[in-house]
Amino acid sequence: MGRLQRTEETSPRPSPWKGEGVRWGVAGFIATVALLGTAAGAVQAQNLLTNPTFDGSPAPTGWDQIWSRDAGGATESVDADHPSTSTGPSLKVASTSDKDWSVGQSKPVAVKRGDILTLSGWLKANGDGNTQLSLHTCDSAGNTLDWMAGLIQLSGTSEWQFFTRKFVVPAGCATVQYRLTGDGHETSWLSTPSLQADGNVNSMVLRWNGKVFTLHAAPLSVRFNPSHATLAIMDKRNGHAWWQMPVSSGVIVRDVKAVSPTELRCALWDVANDLHLAAEFKLTASELTVSLHGDGAVHTPVAFPLPFHTDAGDGLVVPLNEGILYPVDDQSIQPYRLPTYMGNSTSMPWTGVVSKTGAGLMTVIETPNDAAFDIERPSPPAPSPVGTGEVMMTRAIAELTCAPVWEATKGRFGYARRLSYVVFDKGGYVAQAKWYRRYAQKTGQFKTLAQKRKANPNVDRLIGAANIWNWDAGKLDLCREMKSAGMDHILWSNGGNAGEIEAINKLGFLTSRYDIYQDVWPSTAPDYLHKEGWPDDLVLLPGGDWMKGWADIATNPDGTKTTYQGGVINSARGLARAKREIPEDLRNIPYTCRFLDTTTASPWREDYSPIHPLTRSQDRANKMALLGFCSGDMKLVTGSETGIDTAAPYVDYFEGMMSLSLYRLEDAGRNMLPPEEATPDIVKFMVGPKYRIPLWELVYHDCVVSYWYWGDYNNKVPSVWRKRDLFNILYATPPMYMFDKSTWASDKNKFVHSYHDICPIVRKLGYDEMLSHAFLNADHTLQETRWKSGTRVVINLGNTPRKTGGVDVPAMGFRVVAK
Repeated sequence: MGRLQRTEETSPRPSPWKGEGVRWGVAGFIATVALLGTAAGAVQAQNLLTNPTFDGSPAPTGWDQIWSRDAGGATESVDADHPSTSTGPSLKVASTSDKDWSVGQSKPVAVKRGDILTLSGWLKANGDGNTQLSLHTCDSAGNTLDWMAGLIQLSGTSEWQFFTRKFVVPAGCATVQYRLTGDGHETSWLSTPSLQADGNVNSMVLRWNGKVFTLHAAPLSVRFNPSHATLAIMDKRNGHAWWQMPVSSGVIVRDVKAVSPTELRCALWDVANDLHLAAEFKLTASELTVSLHGDGAVHTPVAFPLPFHTDAGDGLVVPLNEGILYPVDDQSIQPYRLPTYMGNSTSMPWTGVVSKTGAGLMTVIETPNDAAFDIERPSPPAPSPVGTGEVMMTRAIAELTCAPVWEATKGRFGYARRLSYVVFDKGGYVAQAKWYRRYAQKTGQFKTLAQKRKANPNVDRLIGAANIWNWDAGKLDLCREMKSAGMDHILWSNGGNAGEIEAINKLGFLTSRYDIYQDVWPSTAPDYLHKEGWPDDLVLLPGGDWMKGWADIATNPDGTKTTYQGGVINSARGLARAKREIPEDLRNIPYTCRFLDTTTASPWREDYSPIHPLTRSQDRANKMALLGFCSGDMKLVTGSETGIDTAAPYVDYFEGMMSLSLYRLEDAGRNMLPPEEATPDIVKFMVGPKYRIPLWELVYHDCVVSYWYWGDYNNKVPSVWRKRDLFNILYATPPMYMFDKSTWASDKNKFVHSYHDICPIVRKLGYDEMLSHAFLNADHTLQETRWKSGTRVVINLGNTPRKTGGVDVPAMGFRVVAK
């Protein structure tokens, strides 16, 4: 994703409600969306590229000399090879480096806002890298807006393929440069490159000439502006207006019909995909629902609806694992994309904005299997060239925004997509989390730990249990030592033989082992790696190559290292293997628990194998069936990695929910055991008081137990160990400890003290609903949670004692106040 440049504010925030009145009804609504025309004319457009036949040698005239991040890592030449549709030569780039390279047109093409461009070309590749076509976009001062606009990507080896994309020039863009780029060990060919101008979207919206359509359902009023495909929502309870920014012209409104005072239907054209869609807007007393229907090809995610404006002082609410609250004017936060179909991203498919007054707007993606949220800082839109009936923004926007994007399912839009905007007059992020809790109860994604305990009494052993990963101490002796130190509730995660596990069970501990049904390796890999299913069960990419998974790095006897690249197995095949292997394992070793790595952390995947094809929705179903088999059929307390709420009915705990995945230690998945120093991200985001909030606990605390991540546990960074403990206490979540024999010997008292601070509180509140979370002072060092049982927990992350609500809280300490 491109990094957009910040410019200075030039005018105050305008009101989206100033303008002409409501205009109901549009004659001639086109019910058949496919009949709508595109902007391209009947006459073949001119190719705007210089020397598309690559005349000249060694570097073609009009093309830059190749750039490579590794000097000399890539070379270019003109090659006689070409697709059958072309009679001219191709541009050939041979890369011998892992790093990126680029070659583009020497002279950028001047453009203006709203221009529709079509970039195309024939591509061929040989190797294991990536090849891309795209446009490098710049503003009038030459500052980069986006390095890869209109991106076309080819991965791995492929024969000649023709690619084409449409691109709408955004506000602030003055020039575009056609580029061929790539990375990795790959030889790439480009033939018949083209860049054509196909009109301008502004001419397509002239017909609206200021028309605005309005929906009413007290206390909300919604305006839809078809000139810019934007919504504005007025909450009459507090007078707060939420309005979308016309930052993109990528989706054009072709027709609108007012069905009733609470419903609109629109015909849309997504220019980049040349995709026709039908949209429905339905308003109730607190929600606006948007549905999109269409079944055309999708090459680039559909970005509709547009982002809502945010003001300095607002907060962006993001369920990144446990949860985070970004001040929208915090310039240190970089834009990123959050898929809604993987736990290492959004744990729940919603985001929100909260104002300084507590008013809020929540976006809930109700069809999350092929969707994402884009967190961005949109570039400033220029004044509208046509009348809009509303005052348009003319200032730069530097605040963070968040908006949905819809990804393809097997290359197509495929099925109806749906989201809801929920408006709150007060309550902030707590009200939003509680709304989603009720939504989860309605949609069947809610099952409490108390309900799970009825089906499997061993679930009770999980409540308040410290998760122990130990690699070298005598398993049974260590467990007995922990028991004698008063550590009565333990999740023993690292397995053992039948005698050890049976004895540990008798101590009242949960006994678990690591397991995985995602990655497999070829026969040449070490014996400890799974090999069954290679290569027949591997997930295949669209081009026929197999999907890469975890790369295992083995240390050889001479101290050198060898990397063994794993592949991702089809989830249906993994499920079949689990149904065979797990019962057999339990016949030999009496485990009461099982940890299934990656199942919820990894994305739902598409498989293009003709033998075992999968959509993301089907992959999700298989993975939920795997978790359900373990927890339901096998009666095992079940955990997985970095959770997602789809799995909440099927699992009992998640490792990684307490950790914020974007801000973990580098290589936390591999470099697990050695203690490390705190990074700036750990200090600022992971254990800092300003950003993190317990969104997941506000929704699911009494449904799923949350731990820190493997490689990011309580004692991993000794300097912040106490802060991690305090967050466990505040959220009533149990700790995770990882250590070897020497660390246990030297720090035993610290482990025991940490356990006794945290686990009794978790034991008390483990089945309880978290009702609220609050920052009690300006720097957020004093925080509070309140619980349905009446309990109040307060922590002090500051270095001086504090008093709040009649309670004295010591520095770096806590207080629990019972009802």
